[in-house]
Amino acid sequence: MVWREPRCHLTDCYFCMTSAVGFLSKSKRTIQYPNIPSALRPVSHNDTLPIPEPPNTYTLEAEINLKDSEPQPGASNDTFNDDEEYSADLNFLGNHKSEDYVAHVEELLFAYKDIGCNMSLKVHFLHSHLDFFSENLGAVSDEHGERFHQEIAKLEKRFSGK
Repeated sequence: MVWREPRCHLTDCYFCMTSAVGFLSKSKRTIQYPNIPSALRPVSHNDTLPIPEPPNTYTLEAEINLKDSEPQPGASNDTFNDDEEYSADLNFLGNHKSEDYVAHVEELLFAYKDIGCNMSLKVHFLHSHLDFFSENLGAVSDEHGERFHQEIAKLEKRFSGK
Protein backbone atom coordinates (compact mmCIF):
# COMPACT_ATOMS: atom_id res chain seq x y z
CA MET A 1 0.00 0.00 0.00
CA VAL A 2 1.01 3.56 -0.60
CA TRP A 3 0.15 5.61 2.48
CA ARG A 4 -0.51 9.34 2.28
CA GLU A 5 -1.82 11.81 4.81
CA PRO A 6 -5.64 11.88 4.77
CA ARG A 7 -7.14 15.13 3.55
CA CYS A 8 -10.57 14.70 5.14
CA HIS A 9 -10.94 12.49 8.19
CA LEU A 10 -14.58 11.65 7.50
CA THR A 11 -14.09 10.46 3.91
CA ASP A 12 -10.40 9.57 3.73
CA CYS A 13 -9.48 7.71 6.93
CA TYR A 14 -8.64 4.08 6.16
CA PHE A 15 -9.07 2.85 9.72
CA CYS A 16 -12.38 4.62 10.30
CA MET A 17 -13.84 3.32 7.04
CA THR A 18 -12.83 -0.30 7.67
CA SER A 19 -15.32 -2.10 9.88
CA ALA A 20 -13.67 -5.16 11.43
CA VAL A 21 -16.13 -5.59 14.30
CA GLY A 22 -17.72 -9.00 14.68
CA PHE A 23 -15.38 -10.87 12.36
CA LEU A 24 -13.65 -14.09 13.37
CA SER A 25 -10.48 -15.62 11.97
CA LYS A 26 -12.60 -17.78 9.64
CA SER A 27 -14.70 -14.90 8.34
CA LYS A 28 -11.99 -12.24 8.13
CA ARG A 29 -11.74 -12.75 4.35
CA THR A 30 -15.14 -11.07 3.95
CA ILE A 31 -13.97 -7.72 5.37
CA GLN A 32 -14.38 -4.98 2.76
CA TYR A 33 -11.29 -2.75 2.62
CA PRO A 34 -11.74 0.69 1.03
CA ASN A 35 -9.61 1.97 -1.82
CA ILE A 36 -9.16 5.63 -0.94
CA PRO A 37 -6.55 8.27 -1.91
CA SER A 38 -4.77 8.14 1.47
CA ALA A 39 -4.18 4.37 1.20
CA LEU A 40 -3.72 3.24 -2.39
CA ARG A 41 -3.46 -0.46 -3.08
CA PRO A 42 -0.56 -1.82 -5.11
CA VAL A 43 -1.25 -2.24 -8.80
CA SER A 44 0.13 -5.12 -10.84
CA HIS A 45 1.88 -3.81 -13.94
CA ASN A 46 1.50 -5.46 -17.32
CA ASP A 47 1.60 -4.50 -21.00
CA THR A 48 -1.44 -2.24 -20.69
CA LEU A 49 -0.20 -0.59 -17.49
CA PRO A 50 3.61 -0.29 -17.64
CA ILE A 51 5.85 0.80 -14.78
CA PRO A 52 6.19 4.60 -14.88
CA GLU A 53 9.57 5.97 -15.96
CA PRO A 54 11.15 8.87 -14.06
CA PRO A 55 12.06 11.95 -16.14
CA ASN A 56 15.60 12.10 -17.54
CA THR A 57 16.18 15.73 -16.56
CA TYR A 58 14.97 17.70 -13.60
CA THR A 59 14.41 21.44 -13.65
CA LEU A 60 14.49 23.44 -10.46
CA GLU A 61 12.42 26.56 -10.18
CA ALA A 62 14.32 29.78 -9.57
CA GLU A 63 14.73 30.74 -5.94
CA ILE A 64 12.39 33.46 -4.76
CA ASN A 65 14.01 36.50 -3.20
CA LEU A 66 11.97 37.12 -0.06
CA LYS A 67 13.01 40.76 0.20
CA ASP A 68 11.56 41.57 -3.23
CA SER A 69 8.38 39.54 -2.87
CA GLU A 70 5.04 41.21 -2.31
CA PRO A 71 2.85 40.25 0.65
CA GLN A 72 0.16 37.73 -0.21
CA PRO A 73 -3.41 39.01 -0.39
CA GLY A 74 -5.32 38.28 2.77
CA ALA A 75 -2.14 38.07 4.84
CA SER A 76 -2.30 40.00 8.06
CA ASN A 77 0.15 42.85 8.51
CA ASP A 78 -0.99 43.38 12.09
CA THR A 79 1.62 42.87 14.74
CA PHE A 80 0.90 41.98 18.31
CA ASN A 81 2.62 42.79 21.53
CA ASP A 82 3.92 39.78 23.45
CA ASP A 83 3.21 41.54 26.73
CA GLU A 84 -0.49 41.77 25.87
CA GLU A 85 -0.60 38.07 24.94
CA TYR A 86 0.74 36.89 28.28
CA SER A 87 -0.53 39.57 30.64
CA ALA A 88 -3.18 37.26 32.13
CA ASP A 89 -0.56 34.66 32.98
CA LEU A 90 2.02 36.96 34.56
CA ASN A 91 0.35 36.85 37.98
CA PHE A 92 0.15 33.08 37.82
CA LEU A 93 3.92 32.59 37.57
CA GLY A 94 6.41 32.93 40.39
CA ASN A 95 6.62 32.02 44.02
CA HIS A 96 3.52 33.90 45.10
CA LYS A 97 -0.22 33.51 44.93
CA SER A 98 -2.06 36.03 42.80
CA GLU A 99 -5.30 37.56 43.95
CA ASP A 100 -7.30 35.65 41.34
CA TYR A 101 -5.55 32.27 41.62
CA VAL A 102 -8.87 30.54 42.28
CA ALA A 103 -10.25 31.81 38.98
CA HIS A 104 -7.10 30.68 37.11
CA VAL A 105 -7.14 27.19 38.58
CA GLU A 106 -10.90 26.78 38.16
CA GLU A 107 -10.67 27.94 34.55
CA LEU A 108 -7.94 25.38 33.92
CA LEU A 109 -9.87 22.56 35.57
CA PHE A 110 -13.13 23.39 33.77
CA ALA A 111 -11.25 23.51 30.46
CA TYR A 112 -9.93 20.01 31.11
CA LYS A 113 -13.44 18.84 31.96
CA ASP A 114 -14.94 20.47 28.84
CA ILE A 115 -12.58 18.62 26.50
CA GLY A 116 -13.39 15.34 28.20
CA CYS A 117 -10.20 14.69 30.17
CA ASN A 118 -10.61 12.40 33.13
CA MET A 119 -9.71 14.25 36.28
CA SER A 120 -7.34 12.22 38.40
CA LEU A 121 -7.82 12.01 42.12
CA LYS A 122 -5.04 14.55 42.71
CA VAL A 123 -6.62 17.10 40.36
CA HIS A 124 -10.02 16.53 41.96
CA PHE A 125 -8.44 17.05 45.39
CA LEU A 126 -6.86 20.29 44.11
CA HIS A 127 -10.18 21.48 42.75
CA SER A 128 -12.09 20.80 45.95
CA HIS A 129 -9.45 22.30 48.30
CA LEU A 130 -8.55 25.56 46.56
CA ASP A 131 -9.17 27.58 49.72
CA PHE A 132 -6.55 25.69 51.76
CA PHE A 133 -3.47 26.94 49.88
CA SER A 134 -1.13 28.99 52.00
CA GLU A 135 -0.77 32.71 51.31
CA ASN A 136 2.89 32.41 50.38
CA LEU A 137 3.47 29.25 48.39
CA GLY A 138 7.21 29.39 49.09
CA ALA A 139 6.52 29.11 52.82
CA VAL A 140 5.12 25.59 52.48
CA SER A 141 7.74 23.22 53.83
CA ASP A 142 8.65 19.77 52.54
CA GLU A 143 6.80 18.36 55.53
CA HIS A 144 3.53 19.80 54.21
CA GLY A 145 4.23 18.40 50.77
CA GLU A 146 5.08 14.96 52.12
CA ARG A 147 1.96 14.94 54.26
CA PHE A 148 -0.10 15.90 51.19
CA HIS A 149 1.38 13.02 49.17
CA GLN A 150 0.73 10.57 52.02
CA GLU A 151 -2.91 11.69 52.25
CA ILE A 152 -3.30 11.34 48.48
CA ALA A 153 -1.76 7.85 48.62
CA LYS A 154 -4.30 6.87 51.29
CA LEU A 155 -7.16 8.24 49.18
CA GLU A 156 -5.90 6.44 46.07
CA LYS A 157 -5.71 3.13 47.96
CA ARG A 158 -9.17 3.62 49.40
CA PHE A 159 -10.81 4.41 46.05
CA SER A 160 -8.87 1.91 43.92
CA GLY A 161 -10.42 -1.03 45.77
CA LYS A 162 -7.12 -2.31 47.20
